[in-house]
Amino acid sequence: MEAQPQPPKGVLRTAAAALLIAAAVLGVVDAALALWHNRAIAPHASVPLCLTAPFVVWLVLLAPLALLLALVSSATRRDARAMTSALLALGFAAALLRVVAAVVASWRGAGDVRLADALAVAALPLAVGAGLGAEAAMRALLARCTGRRLRILVALALGVHLAAAAGVAWLVRRESHGVIGDVLAAALGLGDASDAEAAPTRPRPGATPDAEATSARARPAQDRPATARHLVLVTIDTLRADHLEPQHMPEASALAAAGTRFRAAYSSAPWTLPALASLLTGLPAARHGAGLPIGDGPLARSALPEAHATLATVLQDAGFETRAIVTNPYLGLGYGLGRGFARFENVTLESEALLTLQPTLGFWLASRAWPQLAISDRGAAVTSRAARFLRARTSERRLFLWLHYVDPHAPYDGATRSFRDDLLAGPDGVLPRMAQLRAGEIRPDATGRAALRAAYERAVRAVDHEVGDVLRLLDASGLGDDAVVVLTADHGEELWDHGGVEHGHTLYDELIRVPLVIRCPGCPRGVEVAQLVGIEALAATLLELLGVAPPAAMSPGFAALLRGAPYEPRPVVSENLLFAEERVALRTERFTYVAWPNGKEELYDRVRDPHELRDLAARTPLVRRHREQLARLRVTPPDVAARSRAPARGDDDRTRRALRALGYVQ
Repeated sequence: MEAQPQPPKGVLRTAAAALLIAAAVLGVVDAALALWHNRAIAPHASVPLCLTAPFVVWLVLLAPLALLLALVSSATRRDARAMTSALLALGFAAALLRVVAAVVASWRGAGDVRLADALAVAALPLAVGAGLGAEAAMRALLARCTGRRLRILVALALGVHLAAAAGVAWLVRRESHGVIGDVLAAALGLGDASDAEAAPTRPRPGATPDAEATSARARPAQDRPATARHLVLVTIDTLRADHLEPQHMPEASALAAAGTRFRAAYSSAPWTLPALASLLTGLPAARHGAGLPIGDGPLARSALPEAHATLATVLQDAGFETRAIVTNPYLGLGYGLGRGFARFENVTLESEALLTLQPTLGFWLASRAWPQLAISDRGAAVTSRAARFLRARTSERRLFLWLHYVDPHAPYDGATRSFRDDLLAGPDGVLPRMAQLRAGEIRPDATGRAALRAAYERAVRAVDHEVGDVLRLLDASGLGDDAVVVLTADHGEELWDHGGVEHGHTLYDELIRVPLVIRCPGCPRGVEVAQLVGIEALAATLLELLGVAPPAAMSPGFAALLRGAPYEPRPVVSENLLFAEERVALRTERFTYVAWPNGKEELYDRVRDPHELRDLAARTPLVRRHREQLARLRVTPPDVAARSRAPARGDDDRTRRALRALGYVQ
């Protein structure tokens, strides 16, 4: 039998060279398209991202085709160069069609896909002509690139691809540490990668970790010790305290019925970064200094200093497995709240990075080959990742799991694919841009305000569904009965309570009072606590419930309220505004006192005036007493005051795009 002819080695080498060169050139086209699409959002910061991932995507897409053509080819080097020019022609034609579709979609609206596709098809002859021209030009170029010149071109193309791969790896590592192993393990069906790194659990005296865990699951709930083994912290962005009711949040209300609800829980700040920094460190905003302005714009905010212990660092030192799945650009690792978590996933920044690449042809094709590339930062994405982790988890270590949902944040719709959308189509029309609402450029009438409130309530109901799914996941995994389960928020939201909208601009109750529910072994069920508590005292409270000693620097906890023991309420100080002139609020059991830097003062009696509408600042003795009390409580360390001169952190394209979508920047 006559032997089958084998493809000459020269053809294979030239095919590999053709692949590298074609992928590099087409990657440049992809990058240019992405930069044009993102031209209004920090174009200088878009360049690194747009110049990295498209090359890698094209390499992955072109490699199978080029390898197939090379293996079946028995032609000469010249035919391999023809293959290169054909690949380039295909890429240029497809890129041109994508440009037409993108322009039409932006002109007619993102939902007008049929018209965009129709015009893209109509532009097919133009695209083919451009592709043929590119093919002819590249064929002529390759004909002159023989020997040493071709090797130089290949080396340059290879360098581009290596730099691109390194850039992508750096971007992933920068914002999500410890996640790649889990992703690969899930793809290969190997279970949770964190199990291989599991450290021995610190047992109680006389018990091994395995025996302790087995006996804990076997005992009835009423016979278990009051000290819980695990902690599950669920924080919901922008959730008003008055929406934790059955008509808005039936699942969360059921959790409250099975635990303890705190009716007077107050945050340290009216926006995410300083509020959650207080929650995790157990420090008031003036002590930890996270979120202080260090430049112009919302992006220029100081990170949490590494010197401060957090709930995660303390529990990690105590032998806990620590994991966080969060949303919101201000929870990026650059802002410091991810310290202490062995696994930290910020779904928002992942989603925004991919949305930056969405206009590129490479990502467009890759997302159709692998639909899981289209990451959403809605609540379902957080819950599904938590479900994958809990179902695969076999470790007997104690666990701290933090889930942060952003669904109730503007633009208020749990059905949107990403909160980056500037406009939201609701049942009554298109809701306005939040930045314009906040600035007073748009003043909706009663119907418009009702539509915005309805959209907010839909988002609250959507995140409540995720809360129910998380609770069922905990029960299915066997963690529910042995865990402290906490539901709270970073801050609330104003819906024209004081004439404004959104958050970050005032210190009134609609922004500072937050929902707080704690369910734990041995804790009272169906109890409502009316005493004043601050979110910065939550960290020490949870550590006490877990049997871990809180650091001395943390604010004292209120675990006594969960044991029925006497408790002396402590005033709560709130500050650090995002958009408006800075001011500081002091809340006692009855009064709210607000001090402005220009000397203006406000005082409200929340018992007689729960909506804080009647200012009592004219009552001089009462105001003076609160002014002196605030001066005693609020002490700003020197390092926090000096941090306003530190350089800005976190000013990258993904963060800016995400903040623009939230309405923080134009």
